[in-house]
Amino acid sequence: MNAAIREAAILWNYHRLGQAVEQAEVAVGLGSYDLRVADRCAELWKAGLVPRLVFSGARGNWTTAQAETEAELFASRAQQLGVPHSVFLLEDQSTNLGQNVTLTRRLLESYGLPATKLLLVTKPNTERRALATACRLGPEVQWNITSPDTRLEGPYAAGRSFDDLVDEMVGDLERILKYPALGFQIEQEVPEEVLQAYEALKAAGYVRHLMKAP
Repeated sequence: MNAAIREAAILWNYHRLGQAVEQAEVAVGLGSYDLRVADRCAELWKAGLVPRLVFSGARGNWTTAQAETEAELFASRAQQLGVPHSVFLLEDQSTNLGQNVTLTRRLLESYGLPATKLLLVTKPNTERRALATACRLGPEVQWNITSPDTRLEGPYAAGRSFDDLVDEMVGDLERILKYPALGFQIEQEVPEEVLQAYEALKAAGYVRHLMKAP
């Protein structure tokens, strides 16, 4: 097996939590470049697991050139899949996971909607960091998380590649290591095998998504 694929699989399996989905008050589609997250939100609503959706996201690291916000694109996709406009709300100001959480909760509060049991929907490789962020910023909420059934080996979202995905996973692992001290996430146990894969991939040049030096 190619070394990069082997190390990437270790990170993929660490980032993806694979929680069982529970009934929730609202599913929050965390905006990104991957419209399959919106597809997953539509699936959850159609399955009766959530009565309402929120699509959250302005433009982030990977979507700065888009004409529409991530929230708007997700909403359009959900409507194409048969989700009525009345089912969802848009939070189109957030540019990071922390804002996804805080601004979505503020939006729900402004509508008088319950927000004690929320289901986050994101990419598989973002599950751990998203949940760690939500637990830090909303410890009183019962959080659950899910993602579309995608694979490390592809197919990838439009315009994305294996190398892009590995860069993203390496950067997210760095944030899992450093963000708790900054108050952005709860602490996560990181096994030695994961740390070794992280260092090997950085040494191999997967550094485009690392945090920028102050």
